Amino acid sequence: MLCMSVFILQGCSDAKHLKKASVINTNTNANTNTNTNTNADIDIQGVDSEQYQYLKQCLKNASVLANLNERYKTTLKEVHFLINEAKSYAASNVSGYVQKTITPLFEYKINYKCNDIEQLLIEEYNRKIQSTPVKAQ
Repeated sequence: MLCMSVFILQGCSDAKHLKKASVINTNTNANTNTNTNTNADIDIQGVDSEQYQYLKQCLKNASVLANLNERYKTTLKEVHFLINEAKSYAASNVSGYVQKTITPLFEYKINYKCNDIEQLLIEEYNRKIQSTPVKAQ
């Protein structure tokens, strides 16, 4: 039976390559701090450094995307929402069967959103570069 312990995030910005990370760590400790902050500060309990780096980069990418184009501010909020929901779920005391079902769902949703953010960020930078006239010297 797995007790969930999710990383505690207080911030937002950037996702990393197409690397998949387990976003919900199985551990007996769970921290339920759900403060959301627009800084890139992250306070994580019970998360390995690979997970930490992946999530930190995902949040940075989301923040950069929102700064490039206002319409992506909701994407930034969605990432924070998913992470806060995962933290809340991890702090709950649910059965092993529920954990076996819900944990992969959160991992999928967060990884999918982070990969989506990476693609959107590439598209936004491409649009910006393509629309900038190059002056010959």
